[in-house]
Amino acid sequence: MNIDIGHIRNVSWAKDNDDTKWIAYNRLRGQYMSALEHAVPERFFNDPAKCNLQGNSNPTAGLPECPQGISSVKALGIAAAQGQRIYTITRKVYSENPGIVSSALSAHSYDTQNRVQQSLDAGYEVTISERPLIQSVWTGAGFISIDPQTGSGGYTIEGGTNGGSLGDQVAAKVLNILQLNVETPIRGTATMATTMAITAVSFTSMWISNVVECYKSDFLNFLALIMIAIAAAYIIASIPGGREATGAAIAIIIPDTASAAQQKDCQISCSKATRFHFSNAMPEPITDVEQFKIDEGFGPPTSPFDVCACEDGSLVIYSVSQCGRINWKNFPHVTGHRWK
Repeated sequence: MNIDIGHIRNVSWAKDNDDTKWIAYNRLRGQYMSALEHAVPERFFNDPAKCNLQGNSNPTAGLPECPQGISSVKALGIAAAQGQRIYTITRKVYSENPGIVSSALSAHSYDTQNRVQQSLDAGYEVTISERPLIQSVWTGAGFISIDPQTGSGGYTIEGGTNGGSLGDQVAAKVLNILQLNVETPIRGTATMATTMAITAVSFTSMWISNVVECYKSDFLNFLALIMIAIAAAYIIASIPGGREATGAAIAIIIPDTASAAQQKDCQISCSKATRFHFSNAMPEPITDVEQFKIDEGFGPPTSPFDVCACEDGSLVIYSVSQCGRINWKNFPHVTGHRWK
């Protein structure tokens, strides 16, 4: 269940016209509204008679803990409690370390890195943990992007439940159709075959989703051109002696359009895997990356391939520096491992 405070507007000012106080107030208000995004669902959808609310000083024996909500401020708090580094990337820090997103935040998903990069390029101050969280059944990251001149900004959550992404939903449906048992948790108990089946279906679903998102305008243009070609062919065919030119007219329009579409640079939600992904790999952690590539048929160690961690949880092997790109001539190799 998700709740999102899409936008909050308010008119405020400091009595003494001190801009620093005004900015500080806007920051505090944003943090408060972000906290409501996890606190409201926790209080509204949990029954104290059936579970113990978080922070209850007098829990009822025998009752489980209530499910917890997540927000950007809570995610950062959990990450800090786990001992993670919390980065506050100001304009000065970013100017001195322009590659900080790829170097310090490489454990995060492609989408998270991309959004953080866009915020920094726009002059915002970003606060984020060094790697994603795995909290109960939720996997993702929370980060804050603040305009330092006003104190306002975005309090963003990236991620979802394990098995809650589009790819995993499709995977579960397909595997149920195939009558494969996927109700047993993957970690430590699932067979390699089941993990491989889940990964193959979820990655393919994600790949198709990324392709459709990238090419949707081209698809519409392509369909429009087909309709134009059909109409043109009908008109040409109605002209005396025009039937011979009909096929040529369609052949000129359609192949050129398809060829241009394939040259488009499309992105896929994958990034080069890091120690975080390898240590969380399932069904068992990956301790020797080079041997892992050899076992998957992509050795020797000097071979030009990277292990990529994708948003759907899959670990795939792709050509060096190609993790975030869609290459029509080289489909990634889907391994039997997942990082979430």
